[in-house]
Amino acid sequence: MTTPTKLSPVLEVVEKAKTVFRAKLQCIHDQGGLTREQYVRYLSFQYHLTKGVQRHFLKVAAHPRLAHKNLLREFLFRFGLEEEPHYKVAEVDLQ
Repeated sequence: MTTPTKLSPVLEVVEKAKTVFRAKLQCIHDQGGLTREQYVRYLSFQYHLTKGVQRHFLKVAAHPRLAHKNLLREFLFRFGLEEEPHYKVAEVDLQ
């Protein structure tokens, strides 16, 4: 068990969102999946949603007002780096 921090509420929201999204994907899978057209639309949405998004997280993490909020800065930085390559996955599948 991890020790609660000031960042715990943010991490809880992220985990809840991941759980809800995973459940929705499982439901789609259980119903036979997506048609090709639906999958292309989904990939296009993911591509545009994630392309360049990391710069916003990195910009906020670098803001002087967060100078003494190391946990939040570290979270934003790691999250930005994690998101950076996601658009490429969608791009490859779209081709």
